[in-house]
Amino acid sequence: MKFLATVCIVSAVVVSAASATEPTPSKIVYEGKEYELWQSPMVPFFDTHPDKEPKSEIWSTGRGQSYIAVYQIETNHLVLKDITVDAWKDGGPDTEEKSVKDAVTPGGKDMIVTNYSGILILRDGEIIRHDDFSRWRAYALYSNYILIEIKKGRVTEIRSYNHKQFEAFKDRQFHAYKGTAAYLDDVRKFTSKDDTEEEIDALLRKGFLNSTSEFLDKEEKIPNIDRVRTAP
Repeated sequence: MKFLATVCIVSAVVVSAASATEPTPSKIVYEGKEYELWQSPMVPFFDTHPDKEPKSEIWSTGRGQSYIAVYQIETNHLVLKDITVDAWKDGGPDTEEKSVKDAVTPGGKDMIVTNYSGILILRDGEIIRHDDFSRWRAYALYSNYILIEIKKGRVTEIRSYNHKQFEAFKDRQFHAYKGTAAYLDDVRKFTSKDDTEEEIDALLRKGFLNSTSEFLDKEEKIPNIDRVRTAP
């Protein structure tokens, strides 16, 4: 069976979980608290504007890609607050994070990430357990989660789960995902004709949330959610 290790580092980057160094996540501020963000909302923007994608001056095994982004949820929108790259400090040998926001956004101003639609996963609390094949935090199960559904840069729904509720949500979401064109596309891209359905499902569950751009379980009864809020 083909091996897929998908981790979204700041901007939906595929990296290998066999890497010795854990990649550096992005950051997102929500309700005054900063969280690690292992997803990459800026990728669609850079796909459209490849000339604006920052390039780091220094190659590092700890970077899943060349930049680190800082986001904030403001007035029900996903806003890019800063974007940095590793750079030599005063010509080296020391390094520093250098903001390159001026080269990315008009006038270096904050920018609503209108190119992005998806579900942001904010991890909170303690690590309950690590994944069987990786010790990276991106794959670990945390005690609490905040899920923020974004459509074209605008917050459309927010959910809060404990770890058991999050696992139940993933089961519901995966069941619905299997009925979508995205599932069929991922099967074609990431599996072989010799894989069984059980092997395919086990493989795709690792990163399927990155292929679902919205909550798919809205028509089902959703038990024991700490909070569900639909943004105005």
